[in-house]
Amino acid sequence: MQFYLHFALDWASQNWLLLSIFAAFFLLGIVRSRQRQREWVEVARSRNLQWLGRALPDGLSLDGTSLSGSGFKVEEAIAGELGGIHIVAFNLSDRRGEDRINQTVVAFPMDGLILSDKPPQDPTGSYRFELTGNWLLAWLPTRQIAPEELQDWCLDLYNLAVRLVGELRADSNESGKLASRLFREF
Repeated sequence: MQFYLHFALDWASQNWLLLSIFAAFFLLGIVRSRQRQREWVEVARSRNLQWLGRALPDGLSLDGTSLSGSGFKVEEAIAGELGGIHIVAFNLSDRRGEDRINQTVVAFPMDGLILSDKPPQDPTGSYRFELTGNWLLAWLPTRQIAPEELQDWCLDLYNLAVRLVGELRADSNESGKLASRLFREF
């Protein structure tokens, strides 16, 4: 045991610059994480949203979605009404091996204009949508939204979801009409 301790101390004394750089990056990550959390707390306070921290509200779960798994961690979750739309927004951190991906996810309750039995598909393939329980999850992979952009981003994402769900409904109505026309012709 003493040999290993002597070896570690000897290595550290020869590589102090490398250890210092590693420690600086580690501390910078902690400082940035705390600063980001303070910014989101301020957004929640200034817009009368509920600060949830690392929790999701009852009824909203990521289980069974592509965003579930041991590598995913919810951070900076807030809930409430933005621009007349009920939302839950949170940053999701995903550790994949050595890489860590952060992205902002917004959940809209499935009612009114976005009521659908299947998730909409973005024709450009940029945005992702998934259903979980009575919620529609929406996000842009690997994009973490700045707190000051949150309201505009949520409204734009909601409007996109409404348009895409409307197209889904129109497509299902058209296929139903086509099927009924075909049935009547035979």
